[in-house]
Amino acid sequence: MKVKKRKSKIGLIILTILLTAIIAVAAVAAYTVYFHKPDNGNDDIVFPTEGLVNQTGDPDETGNGKAPEETQPPEEDKDEMFNFLILGRDRVALNTDVIMLMNYNVTTKKLTIMQIPRDTYVLVNNTGFKINGLYGYYYNEGVAKKEKDPEDYGINKLKDILQQKLCLKIHYYAMVNLNGFRNIVDILGGVEVDVPADMHYVDEDQGLTINLKKGKQILNGEKAEMFVRYRSGWVQADIGRMDAQKIFMSALLKKVKSSISATTVVKITDEVFKNVKTDVALNDMVYFGKNLLDFDTKNMTFISAPGYSPTPPAGYGWYYVLNRQGMLDIINNYFNIYDFEITDAIFDTDRIFSGNKYATYLTPYYNADPSTVIGGNEQSAEDIEQGGIYIPKV
Repeated sequence: MKVKKRKSKIGLIILTILLTAIIAVAAVAAYTVYFHKPDNGNDDIVFPTEGLVNQTGDPDETGNGKAPEETQPPEEDKDEMFNFLILGRDRVALNTDVIMLMNYNVTTKKLTIMQIPRDTYVLVNNTGFKINGLYGYYYNEGVAKKEKDPEDYGINKLKDILQQKLCLKIHYYAMVNLNGFRNIVDILGGVEVDVPADMHYVDEDQGLTINLKKGKQILNGEKAEMFVRYRSGWVQADIGRMDAQKIFMSALLKKVKSSISATTVVKITDEVFKNVKTDVALNDMVYFGKNLLDFDTKNMTFISAPGYSPTPPAGYGWYYVLNRQGMLDIINNYFNIYDFEITDAIFDTDRIFSGNKYATYLTPYYNADPSTVIGGNEQSAEDIEQGGIYIPKV
């Protein structure tokens, strides 16, 4: 299967910027701000549940889709599960080329991060989009409507679509401008990474030169950006680049935890808040940060949204199509904060991710057996640290 070559972009490091912000703020404010536990609102369903069948197999008589309370798994406390939408915005345009969903289970201290490819097909207002263009579409709509904060308007519109169609609740968002990446790495004194292969690439149009040697080394901000942007030498191009980003982020999180001091906290916090737009309140950030201070990388799981990137017919753009059953399984296993299972009857009821209307050649892939997809497998940060990712080289 061919994988389209795309322009180099910084990827998963935006998650690290967010987590660094949370940890830094917690370290500063944990003892000065009133302790606060956020409510995840798992009794507030944010998507239509008509036709939902509860876990006993009977139609729900309450009309709200809630399954009987005894169906709640005893080992989970779903009151302590929170979902975040994390976006990385293009440095120049309005595209959000990084889109991730993150679930944080405070009780088990588990983080699950799912990447949604930027070229994912979605049908909105009878128009086929790549999902990375939706924020810009709604931002411009907010400007036309003279909304007070077009950024917030655009993010919340995108968030609502994901909530309604993927049947999950998103509690918070964070949109990251990537300009501070180099500075944060340098503030930390660099990050040790085992570079899996020689990396050489020059793109004069982008002003990009990549020149890294294979082997374990400390990457400063400039070299770290080279590492996470490189894709041309990987067999699967962007997929290889995403795997390299996982390697870097696992190493960076380890560095963040070991390098927190009064000096670095102040510098990182200043840098982060210049480059992050979020609706996470300070009290909530302190709560999450206090719990993250003793976080173990073995409890961090990475998942790429399952799907396909088929070669398009003549006249069509290149899209990634989500796999319906694969996504439904992941939502239930990692992102479902409710005490009932999300069923096929309510998941993406309008089939907006299926290639509907415009790119119908995608529909068979959307409905295909999930065992044949790209992505969908989970990898822990601890395994990645120990060399658990192999990236095929051209």
